[in-house]
Amino acid sequence: MKILLIFFGINKFFCPPLGILTLATILKKNGYDVFVTDRALYADEKALHDYVLDLKPDVLGLSVISMDYDAAIDFLEFVKENLSTCKIIVGGPHATALPELVAKNKNVDLVSIGESENTILEIMDAIKSNGSYQNIKGVAFRNKNSGQVIFTEKRCPIADLNTIPIPDRSFLPMKEYFSNAPDMPMPFPATSLIASRGCYGNCMYCQPLGRKLFGASIRRRSPAVVVDEIEYLLNNYPIKSLWFVDDEPTWNGEDWMAEICNLIHKRNLKFSWYASARVDQISDKLLSDMKKAGCVCFSFGVESGSERILKIMRKGYHPRKIKEAMDLCRKHKMVSRAQLMVGTPGETRETLDETLQMVKDAKPDLIGIGITTPTPGSDLYEQLKNSDKLRVKHWRDFDRFVINPIKLEFVTPDDLRLTIKNIYRANLRYHLWTLINPVLFIRRFYFIKAVFWHMATQLKSPKVFWSRIKYYLSYSKMRASSREVDII
Repeated sequence: MKILLIFFGINKFFCPPLGILTLATILKKNGYDVFVTDRALYADEKALHDYVLDLKPDVLGLSVISMDYDAAIDFLEFVKENLSTCKIIVGGPHATALPELVAKNKNVDLVSIGESENTILEIMDAIKSNGSYQNIKGVAFRNKNSGQVIFTEKRCPIADLNTIPIPDRSFLPMKEYFSNAPDMPMPFPATSLIASRGCYGNCMYCQPLGRKLFGASIRRRSPAVVVDEIEYLLNNYPIKSLWFVDDEPTWNGEDWMAEICNLIHKRNLKFSWYASARVDQISDKLLSDMKKAGCVCFSFGVESGSERILKIMRKGYHPRKIKEAMDLCRKHKMVSRAQLMVGTPGETRETLDETLQMVKDAKPDLIGIGITTPTPGSDLYEQLKNSDKLRVKHWRDFDRFVINPIKLEFVTPDDLRLTIKNIYRANLRYHLWTLINPVLFIRRFYFIKAVFWHMATQLKSPKVFWSRIKYYLSYSKMRASSREVDII
């Protein structure tokens, strides 16, 4: 039985799809003939189609997010038309958010809900023996006679993440990922790893989908297992930096992170790394430990500078925590990145101005801005889905760079565009003032050095270097001119 797992994304990035690589590793260890590919590796849809037709899999597993589901539907129809006996399984965030919708698709044989590491072997055993799916926990499928969608018993999150193997990245052409520059300020080339799963947060644009995917708590791999994977990556790939893609690796995890840092020291592992955190979940000791172990940057899901909008979002902290976090990063000479959202229901010109003022006051080193998006499976989506406030009519428009997924009462798309432009301008002025003010230049030399090293490491690949230069020069204009949804 030949199995093909596909990550059905659209954006070429430096991170391989670790989820399906882990599933493939489990299948391979249990004797299955398994292949992995990534839609982003193909020049067009025809190239991917040709690959699938040439391979002729008996089972196709697809991981898909909501904004890619329109294209996934067309792809699955193509597969069934040309490989009619191929069993199709769909998993990932969209299938977990809307399992009944996905299971109703005539080309889908089975939906895997939530984590699939323990589910995947039972699914393959059932397919191999032509058995029933009824006793497999955590799946949905259509009754062959009635067409009714059947949900099996819910599967609990995996209790011990140490039982999950290190994903075998050799399933994919890693050179393709290493040919893409990572986010600033990570040195090139870079890759990613996952050390924990889950989040204690209750943000309205994310939950309860996050809990359905990864449970209601944070589960962590043991520090030794995490550092084993780091050492494996450093020994087997020409990487200079790593991104911990965990949602909240520091939340109530200071001792755990300290042990990871201690093991990095003991093994004398030399690399730069990047992690996310909440602004209220860092401390002097934590940053000191992480800085000594090579951490160069924190990315904070700041979202807004307005206390009222933060309450609507259910973020759970006061805006003053934002500046405190940025100041703490500066103290430890670590780069801070503020990830922002504009366009939340209840947003006004005043709240947008508060976010702009927060950027000017807190002075994060780097800025990222997206639009508040009602992701399927979130409370925000549930609140809006049956109202005229949800303007999205195509799955492809559930995209954080689409300017108006929600019909806002007090601000217009142009108000959002102007705010985005002004925030980037404020951040740019901060950088320019750094270059001409000797005192500020010395204080922010950690940032200057990180940016220089980020770009200098790309000189080994002129194509990457010049593409990144063009990207940074056009970035703020590109974000401020985000497209609008296709209104029907």
